[in-house]
Amino acid sequence: MQHTGAIFDVCHGRLEQEPYRAPVSVSLSVLHELTSDAERLEFLATAGKMARLSCANVERLEGIVTRQTPHIIVKELPSNGTLLDFIRVRFITIVSYSMLG
Repeated sequence: MQHTGAIFDVCHGRLEQEPYRAPVSVSLSVLHELTSDAERLEFLATAGKMARLSCANVERLEGIVTRQTPHIIVKELPSNGTLLDFIRVRFITIVSYSMLG
């Protein structure tokens, strides 16, 4: 277990798909069993928003488990790090450059 939140836990793992594809590092968001219907719908709405995103530095949705409990969102971890790490590196580079120049 990587992180425990109010309505879900986050774990990391490797997703092995078809034999010809390399395993993918993934993050699993596992919804707590005793969440309200409103929290469950918010959790699933977040997955729906992720399905529409396409960016190298944003977690890509691999799948959603909803036919059984607990509900799980499976996300591919970005190979270039998280969006927050990407922004931090770019911001520090810009600030450093502007201070030198």
